[in-house]
Amino acid sequence: MASPPPPSLVRLASLAALIHFGFDSLFRAWTATTPPYLLLPYMSEVFREMLGMLGVDAVSAVTSGVNGLVSAIFAMALQEVAVRRREKLGALLLGLSWLTGGLTFAVYLDAPAGVVAGSLAAGLPRAAALAFFLDRLMPRVTPGSAEDAAA
Repeated sequence: MASPPPPSLVRLASLAALIHFGFDSLFRAWTATTPPYLLLPYMSEVFREMLGMLGVDAVSAVTSGVNGLVSAIFAMALQEVAVRRREKLGALLLGLSWLTGGLTFAVYLDAPAGVVAGSLAAGLPRAAALAFFLDRLMPRVTPGSAEDAAA
């Protein structure tokens, strides 16, 4: 019996974008948990004015779409992994969040250490939720079945 086909990239990306947007909306209620790309008060005047013209909701929607697509691509890349796929996906997403967030703080933002730590730490529940829901949409792979299919 053939396993069901994996969900489409569009479906995974749409779900991931909604999750990203939900976390953006929730976490920006507190400065210490706001994602780096939404910390307008700590940006230089040029970026603050440019992004301020767009509005925080528009910036959040665009970045959620891009981050959702990246999350879905990672999920599709791991679709044949049989052992601890959810944990591996979560670790990849958290690592990417910390890398991009850390670089954003280093290059564009002038924020206190507490805001930096809180904002980066807020990536943990986001990555865990993304990994959980994306993994749930992927077909189950049993150990050995990936090798059997390749042979």
